[in-house]
Amino acid sequence: MLAFIVVMIVADFVLGIIDSVVKRGEDFRFSRAGRRTMCKFIEYNSYLVLGFMLGIAILQPVGICSYTISSMCGLGMAIVFEFDSIMDHICVIHGIKNKVSIKRILVGYIKKKYAAAGEIIEEVTNEEKK
Repeated sequence: MLAFIVVMIVADFVLGIIDSVVKRGEDFRFSRAGRRTMCKFIEYNSYLVLGFMLGIAILQPVGICSYTISSMCGLGMAIVFEFDSIMDHICVIHGIKNKVSIKRILVGYIKKKYAAAGEIIEEVTNEEKK
């Protein structure tokens, strides 16, 4: 699982450099890129540890699943968040106008199921873009 985290982060790092330097012509700052990469590594390991702890403390004693499976579910959250970033970099590099996003699909599902909650989440994500 740790190796998978490293592969995802390295892929995002390399594709981000290609996207920003080659396609957008921005200056590459190793300190900023390195800081963001280390923050992602810490954050994704936190998801892994959170899933592990929930598995040991709650899910395994109740008999729902083992701590290994709950760790994988925690890491699955990291995959969902990182996938959008990697896919966006790949689409920009190849000149594809990407309108598909896991985040938008999840917000659409929540909005369809729970209208008020979906609208609140949509407003919050639109405010972050501004």
